[in-house]
Amino acid sequence: MDQSSKERDAATSADPDSAPSARVQPTQRDVAKLAKTSQAAVSRVLSGGAASRKLRDRVLKACDSLGYVLDMGARTLVRGSSNMVAVVVANIQNPFYPYILDRLTLRIQTSGFEVLLLNASGGRDIDELLPIVLQYKVRSAIIMTASLSSTMANRLTEHNIPTVMLNRYSTFGSSNSVACDNLAGGRLVAESFIKAGFRTFAYVGGAPSSSTNLDRRNGFMQRLAESGYQPQIALDGDFNHDWGYEAGTILRRFSDVQSIFCADDVIAMGVMDSLKEAGLSVPGDFAVVGFDDIPSAGWAAYSLSTVQQPVDQMIEATLKLLDEKPSAPVKEIRIPGKLLLRNSFSGVEASLPRGGSK
Repeated sequence: MDQSSKERDAATSADPDSAPSARVQPTQRDVAKLAKTSQAAVSRVLSGGAASRKLRDRVLKACDSLGYVLDMGARTLVRGSSNMVAVVVANIQNPFYPYILDRLTLRIQTSGFEVLLLNASGGRDIDELLPIVLQYKVRSAIIMTASLSSTMANRLTEHNIPTVMLNRYSTFGSSNSVACDNLAGGRLVAESFIKAGFRTFAYVGGAPSSSTNLDRRNGFMQRLAESGYQPQIALDGDFNHDWGYEAGTILRRFSDVQSIFCADDVIAMGVMDSLKEAGLSVPGDFAVVGFDDIPSAGWAAYSLSTVQQPVDQMIEATLKLLDEKPSAPVKEIRIPGKLLLRNSFSGVEASLPRGGSK
């Protein structure tokens, strides 16, 4: 029995009330015959796999002529899992997440799978989303929230659902994770400040308990300490523009601070807007560096220096981990970022009028 027949029989057995109608539903074999191609080629086209435009057009035209619609419910019954990859996000308002989600979902779809996007924003407990993940019988899951609870991790393992934390990692136990090397990124910023001649520093962080904030902060502090420095002020708040703006109003009072490292670009933009509103100049009065390299970081209004996350490499590493066997050892992959220097960063000479001689 071919795959299409199995799917049709599964659909019928799943719904006893759906008795065969006078009109027999077309199968992938019918589509292949009309499109003058193989059934494997039809399956590849309909699952989003690689195919020439000419073949794709022929298959879709045949589907339209026959009224063929792929029955994902039946396919799930046959295979035991759906064609979906669950992606769980939290801070969707932060521009970095729409940016990485756009690239991630496109990459998943070009691999022949679909995306089930689940939003854990607003303080929603990630465990509340577990029934939805299990209901859709997803083939794998990508977690992009601040944490992966032990409950959810255990249930996903019980149901043999491969899981990877992307841009995050769990601090309570072992689980596959892929992220930028945030610790090294923080060190890179501190090193650049020191080499540029700065001697006074500030750190403006995001959510205090998030792994990204902790690593970026710790890397920055460690490298400063190795050279005998510590920040004049270190603040933590949230990953948004409002917090950055508020932090900027605090930093205005620290006239001797020359360089500011922010835990992400959105915070950095809030800081810059606050400083500029007070008549202060970036980089004339302060050098400011962010983290992520979201598209707006390069806009002329900000020209923000930042640590660029290796997004495409992170996505590829994540998808590779999802394809590994369940028995494979847990992996924690950290990929170095790259410091991009734009107009918001200038050497020590720029801060002399405000900071005085050193």
